[in-house]
Amino acid sequence: MKTISFIIPVYNQEKQIKKVFETLHNARGRLSRAVTFSEIIFVDDGSEDHTFARISDTARDYPKMITTIISYKKTRGLKKAVALGKKASNANWNIVLNSDLSDLEEKLEKIAARVRRERKKPKKPLVSVVMPVYNAEKYIDAAIQSIMNQTYKNFELIIVDDQSTDKSLKIIKSYKRRYRTKIKIIRSAKNLNRGGDMCANLGIEVARGKYIARMDADDIAAPGRLATQVEFLERNPRVFLVGSNAYVINEKGKVVGEKIEPSKPADIYKSYATFHPIIHPSTMLRRIYHGKRFTYQIEYSANNDYYTFFKLICRGYIFVNLKEKLLFYRIHDKNDTFVKTKEKFLNTVKIRLLMVEKYNYKLNVRDVITSIVQAALILVLPESAIKYLYLVTKGIIQPKKITIPFFGRTISISSV
Repeated sequence: MKTISFIIPVYNQEKQIKKVFETLHNARGRLSRAVTFSEIIFVDDGSEDHTFARISDTARDYPKMITTIISYKKTRGLKKAVALGKKASNANWNIVLNSDLSDLEEKLEKIAARVRRERKKPKKPLVSVVMPVYNAEKYIDAAIQSIMNQTYKNFELIIVDDQSTDKSLKIIKSYKRRYRTKIKIIRSAKNLNRGGDMCANLGIEVARGKYIARMDADDIAAPGRLATQVEFLERNPRVFLVGSNAYVINEKGKVVGEKIEPSKPADIYKSYATFHPIIHPSTMLRRIYHGKRFTYQIEYSANNDYYTFFKLICRGYIFVNLKEKLLFYRIHDKNDTFVKTKEKFLNTVKIRLLMVEKYNYKLNVRDVITSIVQAALILVLPESAIKYLYLVTKGIIQPKKITIPFFGRTISISSV
């Protein structure tokens, strides 16, 4: 259902305010059932009389009509007044009215005509964006804003806070006040797993969308991400999941590299033998596929996305990565990817062996050798060196000379 805000620039019109409220109150009942009245936004363009006070007083007599007042001391002109009103609005449609409402009838007819046109359009599928959060106060503002700025508008944003101890929840609530109908907040009863897949499941349980889009609280989605992925899945009904490539950014948001994954289903399938070929926060998948509702299967302390996706691809589910970079993937010192790397690697080994044993996944000699080399490096090297080698081998950063502490000594790793 569409929401409507009426934006009314006013100047020295204290005597007309009561009539404006009465007229709009009566007009609400004439709106189509397909639209909902959201609010009246008065923009007081530097009035020298008591217009501001009269609006404030009269609004109390109409408690069911949400009223917002924007006021400034100096006149800025109609164009700027309208722009400010639109910026303050949370509605789908913004209807600008003359201060005396002389154009109200005309605008109501235009609303009715627009509703008729909208009904004839093919309905765009709803997307449920699920964003788990844990102590992400430094980055969550940019992450949420990147979703709200999507060119594709038919989405809901479900934010699951995993008992954050910083200001994350406060920031989330500030966005909820601005986007009341778009954002849903869930808070876990206790800390589950630092904002990971268990939290995502809480969001997926209440999701209403045809598609689930995963998003991390420290990344940034490109403006066309949802539109591009919805279009692809609509055109390719056999594909279950679509991901993308990504730009890599640092803590300050500067692009420092790129993350490139195999794009074709067969190449993605083969790659699961040695690494996770999906950038998790870039994924969009079908909430219900072959009659089954998607959920992450929680079997390990971490890596449950790898386990769940590996299992699905072994069962014949089709994954595709788009070559476009639809995500800005942030690398920083608290990335979950680089926490407890040895434990996570042991999980991946267990998962690979399980897929070979139970789901008939085929490993070739090269896969086995690669896994042995990975094990030797990860079990011996310190985590700082593991992080560096991961970033270099994945092509995310260019190799350079660094010094790493190693059993009380230091070793240097240089580009060749």
